[in-house]
Amino acid sequence: MRRVFLSEFQEQTLVNTLTVYPGVSLEASNRAGLAVQDPLRNDPMFPYVQLRSGRALGGSDAAGVNLAHLDIE
Repeated sequence: MRRVFLSEFQEQTLVNTLTVYPGVSLEASNRAGLAVQDPLRNDPMFPYVQLRSGRALGGSDAAGVNLAHLDIE
């Protein structure tokens, strides 16, 4: 009898985390994220690329503005 511990991976979105030096500005974090995002957006292999950086006012995320996420499909 064969057992599978984890089901087959069905997620189609890859979330990459970009971390720059603590204390940098949101603008610097955005520049770093855009440097990765722009070449991927120009590649037809990736139909969806989105950069998320910073944090929402009053949000529960304790990460600083030096952290950004890049969603890629």
